[in-house]
Amino acid sequence: MHELKIRFNEQIFTVVVYAGMPRQEFVDIVNAALALGSTTQFHFKSKLNKLIGVSILLRQPELFLDDELTLVLQKKDDLLSVPSDTGYKTNTNDLVFVMGEVQQDSKHRDDKYEYNELKRSDSGYDEFDSESDEEIKPTFKLNDAPFDAWKSTSASWRRTWYASTPINPSSPIYTGSNFNSSSLNLQKDEKVIVVVPSLSFDPEELNKIAGILFYEERQLFNLLQLRYPHIKMIFLSSMPLHPSIIEYYLSLLPNMQFRAIKRRLLMLSTYDSSTAIPLSDKILQRPRLVRRIKNAIGTSKSTLICIRVSSSERQLAKLLGSKLVCTDETLLEWGTKRGSRILFKELGIPHPEGIYHCCYSTSELARVIYDMAKARNFALKKVIIKLNEGFSGEGNSLLDLSKIIEESGELTPEKIERAFAGMSFVSGDWEKYHSKIKSMGVIVEEWISGKGKTSPSGQGYIHPDSSTVDIISTHEQVLKGQIYFGCKFPSKVEYRAPITDISFKVGRNLAKKGCIGFFSLDFVVVPTEKDYQIYAIEINLRPGGTTHPLMTLKYLLNGRYDTDKGVFLGENSNTPKYYVASDNIKSSNYRGLLPSDLMSILNDHHLQFNVHSGKGSIFHLMGALSEFGKCGVTCIGDSPEEAQSLYDKIVSTLDAECSPKNMYTHMVIPLLHE
Repeated sequence: MHELKIRFNEQIFTVVVYAGMPRQEFVDIVNAALALGSTTQFHFKSKLNKLIGVSILLRQPELFLDDELTLVLQKKDDLLSVPSDTGYKTNTNDLVFVMGEVQQDSKHRDDKYEYNELKRSDSGYDEFDSESDEEIKPTFKLNDAPFDAWKSTSASWRRTWYASTPINPSSPIYTGSNFNSSSLNLQKDEKVIVVVPSLSFDPEELNKIAGILFYEERQLFNLLQLRYPHIKMIFLSSMPLHPSIIEYYLSLLPNMQFRAIKRRLLMLSTYDSSTAIPLSDKILQRPRLVRRIKNAIGTSKSTLICIRVSSSERQLAKLLGSKLVCTDETLLEWGTKRGSRILFKELGIPHPEGIYHCCYSTSELARVIYDMAKARNFALKKVIIKLNEGFSGEGNSLLDLSKIIEESGELTPEKIERAFAGMSFVSGDWEKYHSKIKSMGVIVEEWISGKGKTSPSGQGYIHPDSSTVDIISTHEQVLKGQIYFGCKFPSKVEYRAPITDISFKVGRNLAKKGCIGFFSLDFVVVPTEKDYQIYAIEINLRPGGTTHPLMTLKYLLNGRYDTDKGVFLGENSNTPKYYVASDNIKSSNYRGLLPSDLMSILNDHHLQFNVHSGKGSIFHLMGALSEFGKCGVTCIGDSPEEAQSLYDKIVSTLDAECSPKNMYTHMVIPLLHE
């Protein structure tokens, strides 16, 4: 037998825990204990003083029944250390739970409890059926005393609760969703956000990216909008997201109770891991799931957030009666390589020399390249060929014209066409690329080179109701070859202002054409003797790789972007924030690492995000770790150097923890039984 002692302002509760007790019962006890107070952080400490994540406890509670654990809950950042069960005084910000051996059996367990009926939802999560949106108060009894007896002002006393019933949905631990149509009694200014992170792009191009299915997780920053009490959210994904990942994001919210947040969040999944079709099509193929979403929305106003609009997203929005905040698919031409070049020419924005139409055959492409070289007296050294609807640099290939001249003595359309098979491809080979030329078309432009060349970007937002254009960031993009690897915020101050001006000019033109939502511009900047030469490269009419780090920062700090200075300021601070972000922290040694393992490593090395200082690391793509050895992170600091230092520390720490000689140090279970 064990007993779980609960201290709260000198009042003590004792909960009996017996060997072999059902998993759910143990979870219920922990949930009930946590319901006694409002907390933002909680940790377990074993005999060996190892920190244990609460998600491990909830997943495998049987591992902890024969161990002495200290559960520490605290609103403050510093962890509370409790050396023993005696002589400790708590305050209103702390709760301490100590598990130790007692001599007692379980024959006194009784069933005098009232509880809501537990039912299985379509999404696979356990959900409680609630008839109203009013706060649900626990109805459990502590022997003959009401559950809220801990509020008594009398002297220290002791009671025992033998738990045998499911925990009430007011528990702050996230174990699923308690969000349903009957509880959506929205106030006038409240709204439902439906997040559908569907990657509606060419499947063959998408599959060039390792772990592409997990890129849906990049949109989990939207969960941070739940810091605003008028927001309720439905988040869709192809496969279920591990509860520890959801807990991780919700724990980033400052001074928030899981209980309140849970009731405003519904996580749904299609249970379809195929990458052949996008998430939006998977949802449409499941009418019951669509009905479930629509019932959850009810008669409330709702907004559907997606990455890129296709006919599927539009059909889904129509079925749900939701407002779609994204550029219509009929206008997406302005976000292609060809459309971008046409718009740059129309606005007189400097951009690389090239063509303004697509080529669909190798002979046509070779003739175009020859004409470009001839117009420059064959001084054109390199050209870059781009699939018209490629993204992240995956559809680019580089052709070295100087090499053709060097090997054959002259440049002709025939020799150019024969050289295509030997081009430098970002991914894939000539056979696959050739087929895409026929189906998608390509453009060609001069390859910009120069010492000190950089690849910054500007990002904006076109408000759907007013067509007002806001520039919301500039970044230095980190490229490996031509593939997007990550970014640094903000861009260099030397050319931050002109990039902002060009982005605003393009944004206003896009707004006139009817585009709405996020857009971004990619640039190439080359230093000159006196200044910088800035080339606009392409437009993206969607959230991109720089969107989720920025929005994570915005929702975490509830701050603002100062367009004049090009910096981000916190809600109540004049200290600018900087970050380094990447989607490609990757190593074969990381494979097999679970999200909960990653969180344990973060705890051990104090690398978590600090909600009070507004600094630290926020991870994403955690679901891709185990299979692909890959994840992403945004590292926030008060200076570019601090952000970069944190990023470097993250990478070096993961490398060290996951090296073959330390392969078990990140696993919780072996540590418990040393």
